[in-house]
Amino acid sequence: DVGSDLIAGAMGASVIYPDQALLIVDLGTATTIAAVNSKGEYLGTVIMPGFKTSMEALKNNTAQLPSVSIVKPKDTIGKATKESIQIGLYYMQYAALKELTVQIKSQYFPNEDIKIVGTGGFVRLFDKAYLFDDIRPDLVLEGLFVCLQRNREGLLS
Repeated sequence: DVGSDLIAGAMGASVIYPDQALLIVDLGTATTIAAVNSKGEYLGTVIMPGFKTSMEALKNNTAQLPSVSIVKPKDTIGKATKESIQIGLYYMQYAALKELTVQIKSQYFPNEDIKIVGTGGFVRLFDKAYLFDDIRPDLVLEGLFVCLQRNREGLLS
């Protein structure tokens, strides 16, 4: 039981980076990390709340915290509520991704070269954060195109 978006991203990444162990990080409504081994086998996924989901949880479950725009903060401590929320949202994702990729690499790919690919609507927030080896904002669409091509060639049943 795996989402079609996760499979499409894995298909696209496996074609773009053949014979390569992969972690595909998709920063959308949810933040996901999909693991694919160098044989192209889908190993599994981590799913956690994404930026907007986390922001909505703060807004809807607290008395006075507002909605904010999702941006890369300029500092690590805010002087106003909106800025403080933006910092918290950004670094919550950053820290979780940084630690999870380390843990997954050590547990599933201890002696392998692994490529970490970032995708999704919020991936550009981490352009210069050194979390990803490559950024492909439209990887899921690229994967859907691969599926379409393979289906037309009769390679998918």
